[in-house]
Amino acid sequence: MPMYSKLFVSFFLVLLCSCDAKKAEREKLVSEVQNLQYELDTTEKYLLSNKIDTVSDLKLAISSVVLRIKNNLELSTVDTLLAQKLNAYKVIGRNIDHLHRSYVNTKSAIQQEKTDLENLLHDLENGMNNLEEFSRFIAFEKGKIDTIKASTSVFVKDKRSNLAGFESLHQELNTFSLLLLKEENE
Repeated sequence: MPMYSKLFVSFFLVLLCSCDAKKAEREKLVSEVQNLQYELDTTEKYLLSNKIDTVSDLKLAISSVVLRIKNNLELSTVDTLLAQKLNAYKVIGRNIDHLHRSYVNTKSAIQQEKTDLENLLHDLENGMNNLEEFSRFIAFEKGKIDTIKASTSVFVKDKRSNLAGFESLHQELNTFSLLLLKEENE
């Protein structure tokens, strides 16, 4: 075999091996991005399953009870336990606003991250940048997803805590406020 033919065959084999290595690296990176998309979808489902459906109803219930008590309670001294419960009830009302904003912001961040991952996957599949840069991009997107997951966990924990507090206080305070209103109307 002439020298040029051997050189050409060697060059072709090196080029073929190089292409296979790049293809394997690209497939690995595509798999990482798809795993991130799955993590994000799972987080979104968890967030959506914990949505507070009745934010306005809860706020209305709290403000109605507080207003009835404020307008109809005529004591020269307020019972300390009642004052503590009423203050805790008011705090829950403020927390519900915060929880709603947190939910909306996290949901928006998830939608933005979905778009970012789709763009990253598109660029990766179409060879838009060199492969070394994609590892850095993927790490950055993973950090954003970790932040979204942490925000979702905090939201769910705070939601459960505040709704449990609402449920423990609402019946008693609502009954008390309605009793005060009834006495005032008599």
